[in-house]
Amino acid sequence: MTKRRQVSIAAFALPVLCLCLLFAIRGIYPFGGISNMADDMEVQYADLFAWYRRLLLGQSGPEYSFSMSIGMPTAAVLGYYLLSPVNLLVLFFPPEGMQLCFFVISAVKLGLSGLFFSLYVRGRFRADALPALTLSLAYAFGQYTVGQMTNILWLDGVYMLPLILLGIWRWVEKRRGWLLLLSMALSIVFNWYTGYMNGLFAVFYFLFEMAYTPSGRRAVRGAKGFAGFLAVMALSVGVSAAVFLPVALGQMAGRSADMGVTLIPSFSSTAMDILNGLHLGHKFPDNKITPFCSVWALVFFFAMWFDRGLSARKKLACAGLVGWMIFSEAFAPMSYFWCALKLSGSYVYRFHYLLQAAMLIASAETMVRAWQDGPAHAKPLAWGAGLYALVLLVTHLVMPYADGRVYWELGLIALYALLPLARGVGPRRAAAAGVGVLLLAETVWNAYLLRPKAYVLDAYSHPAYAAAQQALVGEVRALDGGSYRMEQDTNRPRESPNPGLYNSMFYANEAMAYGYQGLQTYTSSYMGTTASFMSRLGYCRSAFPTVYKAPLLMCDSLLGMKYLLTGKEPYGYEPTDIEGNGKAVYLNPYALPLAFGANEAVLEAHGGQSGFGFINQIYNAIRGVEDDILREVELDDGIPDIQSVYYDLPLESSGEDTLLYAVFDPLMVCSVYIDGEKRFDYWSEYWDHNDFIALIGPVEEYATMEVYIDDVRWPMPVPTVYALNLPHFAQVIEEIRQGAAQVERFADDGVRARYTASADGYVLFTIPYDTGWRAWVNGQEIRPLRAAGALMAVPVGSGESVIELRYGTRGRWAGLAISALSLAAFAIWQGPKSRKKKKQSLQCE
Repeated sequence: MTKRRQVSIAAFALPVLCLCLLFAIRGIYPFGGISNMADDMEVQYADLFAWYRRLLLGQSGPEYSFSMSIGMPTAAVLGYYLLSPVNLLVLFFPPEGMQLCFFVISAVKLGLSGLFFSLYVRGRFRADALPALTLSLAYAFGQYTVGQMTNILWLDGVYMLPLILLGIWRWVEKRRGWLLLLSMALSIVFNWYTGYMNGLFAVFYFLFEMAYTPSGRRAVRGAKGFAGFLAVMALSVGVSAAVFLPVALGQMAGRSADMGVTLIPSFSSTAMDILNGLHLGHKFPDNKITPFCSVWALVFFFAMWFDRGLSARKKLACAGLVGWMIFSEAFAPMSYFWCALKLSGSYVYRFHYLLQAAMLIASAETMVRAWQDGPAHAKPLAWGAGLYALVLLVTHLVMPYADGRVYWELGLIALYALLPLARGVGPRRAAAAGVGVLLLAETVWNAYLLRPKAYVLDAYSHPAYAAAQQALVGEVRALDGGSYRMEQDTNRPRESPNPGLYNSMFYANEAMAYGYQGLQTYTSSYMGTTASFMSRLGYCRSAFPTVYKAPLLMCDSLLGMKYLLTGKEPYGYEPTDIEGNGKAVYLNPYALPLAFGANEAVLEAHGGQSGFGFINQIYNAIRGVEDDILREVELDDGIPDIQSVYYDLPLESSGEDTLLYAVFDPLMVCSVYIDGEKRFDYWSEYWDHNDFIALIGPVEEYATMEVYIDDVRWPMPVPTVYALNLPHFAQVIEEIRQGAAQVERFADDGVRARYTASADGYVLFTIPYDTGWRAWVNGQEIRPLRAAGALMAVPVGSGESVIELRYGTRGRWAGLAISALSLAAFAIWQGPKSRKKKKQSLQCE
């Protein structure tokens, strides 16, 4: 085996080894009983990856899925979360095996990050084995990758970046653009979000290379060279268009950014904050800048400024690249720019790996030369180590580090400065082994300090839940193989020291994981119109995500939700004999079919109302009448107490056949009691994803409603109470069912229904309207129409009609054409140059 191959294998293996050591020390799965799923990996990705496996096995539609809320295109979800080739490993892991799946995928992505960064420093800086391995380990298992280990989708950008940088260097030095073209295109395909960040960084790195590379070795110069580079970058986006264009169109139709536009000039970190971030174990993600990448690398970063073998031009180029990335993180509007023109309240510095890469690039040449020259670099190493030690001491005095960590850091700095010199007077392998052992220990120690409390869940809980949930869903399917939706108000438990961190309904993607048609969805690619529609119905106060906390019978029935999985008896539902996984299955006797005849007024039923007003509007529009199924209950003025208000409910709102619902003031925390019996805990704060509407249920005659308010405010906010009379509701449902379409097929790849009408009219499908849907009525293509603000209506004539619905991903054919043209254009552009160089090479021989 060649030395080059050995280095490549070691560069891949070392980050994997560090991951194993960290998990073994912490007792994290698969080396202990603590789950390796935390944060978004636990809340979102476990179910998204389980769905992706179903898709790969042909159990879910590749272009559209009814497991995502009431229906959603898949392109945007795939492009944001799942298209990395490493994620194909999910094929080998069922839903109950997601913990092992995530460990394997994380290990491979970290390994690829190390491998590709070693290829970059060996190609760009002609690095020997030790500098290549140490720099690649610092990059692959540094602050960003450890801090974002639960966001494994963002690791795709980390392992693709070194190939892009190597491609830029080849373009600058030799004007060879294939590596740059393909690596940039694949980075966008694997994860468009980090691909965007890599593309921006590529522009600044190109300028760095133009300044860093001697003019005699530059194949491209000046404005012409920059224009050529931009042309390669533009063509790389074009090559990715077969995937990226459908993804981009899907994202544009998705929800808006969490925090909106932030262009107010402000700085997140002071100069002292940034210097403090040079300490080992400085936590990330955080709201402060963290330039730390490794003690070993930072010794050479500081030594670079004293290295006389490095020209002033090169030092200025390094200062420019590192300084620009620090400014980008510190200055708020620049962070907005780097994060694809949106900001989030979590994981603020999503592009932090670019700063780490800049720090390592700046230290690379000095490290390579110091390791080659040995004692000849004694002076710059001594000065660099001294300056680094001084920075740590000063910041420790201003912002003390606990546990005497700074003194261990100073010892490491001294050893790292001496070992390259020792290799000049002793065995080279012994010095390299000393550096390797120290760096491995430092890397694991740094990771240990970064993630002390991230993993807290029981490793055995999720596999048991996933297996039981699959069995429960299978029982419902065996009972009823028809077309319907079902949902649950009891998701998997969160048994941890901090169970209140996420409401259990935060796990909103279980329909995707277990293959049923649900109502909930939690993704960053949620379709905006659908999200708004579900929010207006009352499932969640915010338009993101959609959660199901308690039954809303009138909304559930409209959307054809036939079965409810719950841990408590729901009002208006009928019990079945199926139970398991801590839940029982209930039947909704009022559930409407997927498609039914509707009055023309449904096309206009999209007024500004929300909640009960919107629900009434839809039902009235479907029937073409003014007959509200929900009626407001007139409350008295109430009798206030210290933290409660008491209301005597009117007689017309009482009885077992009447369900009461209440709407409270935004951001209100309260509990509802009927004659002393607690009926509901209400908390409408966004991150708890509780209800927009509180289900009170039936009450007896002369009942008293107590609203106990946790956050006392004066005057006390007055709830609005509505009544649903079940016999009347049953009549309305039966009337709509009389015009039901017979759904013959309800699958992700298409819907077929048969409908008989006495006159021209419309069939309303409780499927979100989307321009990707195409409809055929008796073989003739018909344009679907938007109805009720977000649903889809198909016009039909009198007599029997067979309606076919098929979804086509928007932009797929245009994307394929752009990709083919871009690839052909680049081949034509670069082909003659390649042939000319090959001919010149043969002539020289």
